[in-house]
Amino acid sequence: MSDYFAEWPLWVDNINVTADHLGLSPALARRLWDWERLFDEHYSHETGWDSEAARAGYASQADALLRDLKTELGPDMALSLDVWPLGDLEDSDFND
Repeated sequence: MSDYFAEWPLWVDNINVTADHLGLSPALARRLWDWERLFDEHYSHETGWDSEAARAGYASQADALLRDLKTELGPDMALSLDVWPLGDLEDSDFND
C-alpha cells in the first residue's frame, strides 16, 4: 500500500518496512521504490491524481509488483495489496 511520504509501499503489521528488511532483489526493490515515488509525486489527498496517465501507470504496475513479491517471498508469505489511491478499483481486482 502506498501512503503519504512512506519510503516504501511495504507494511508488516502496520509498520513500514524496507525491501532490505524483506530480502528483496535490487531490481524489485527499485520497482517498488519507483511505484511509491509515482504516488508521492502525482497524488494529492485534496485533488487525487494530477493526470490520468499517472493514475494509469500506477494501476498498471500493481498487479505485476504483487506477483513478483509473491515469487520472491515464497508461497508461505501472506500478501495483500491495498490500492486505495485508485478509488473505483477493488483491492480484489489485484489479489489472487
